[in-house]
Amino acid sequence: MINLFWTPGSGPQKLKYVTKICGNTLNVHEDFKRRLHEKLECLCEVDSEMECDFILAFCPVVSRAGTDIEAALEKIPDFKPSVLVVLHYTRDSDAIVPDCSSYTTNRNILTAVNCLFHEDYGLLRCQRNISASHQCVQELRNCFPVTERGVSFWQWWVLLARGISQRLRWRTILKCSSIILIVYVQQYIMKVTVNNEQTFELILKYSTV
Repeated sequence: MINLFWTPGSGPQKLKYVTKICGNTLNVHEDFKRRLHEKLECLCEVDSEMECDFILAFCPVVSRAGTDIEAALEKIPDFKPSVLVVLHYTRDSDAIVPDCSSYTTNRNILTAVNCLFHEDYGLLRCQRNISASHQCVQELRNCFPVTERGVSFWQWWVLLARGISQRLRWRTILKCSSIILIVYVQQYIMKVTVNNEQTFELILKYSTV
């Protein structure tokens, strides 16, 4: 799903996010964010939920996974897409944890991942944590078409239509698509008009010589 408030540009884009902490993470969330920034240079942390493109939420499990995740989801605004990182306190890098994605159905969650951490080691060096950061990066790349060269209008339009089709009725989709198409056509007409005016001026200039 693509963020409806995110729009493409002709140059490099910044993918803005706000951090939501739902419990005591022992500051390991900073390490996880650093890993995301290393893989996605376009990431930019902001302070406002209204300004961000998505919410990066961290939920440490202190009692039962289901109870803590549901409590965290109540604190996460639903008007913006979110990435949920569930933190499990353990020394065991091979610890078996419940599938956190099963608790996020019918929510505006792009992806939910499990991570293992300990107060003495921070995020454990394990395959689960590596896979978690990789999954988040891949999902963000799929949902927000941000590249160093920007994104074409049609690429963004197709992704937008695909994303909103998951949440809105076809009548609403048609209205949104029509508005986008009208704006694009207007910009194209303005560009052509400017080029024609410049061409006409050149013709007049050389015809009078």
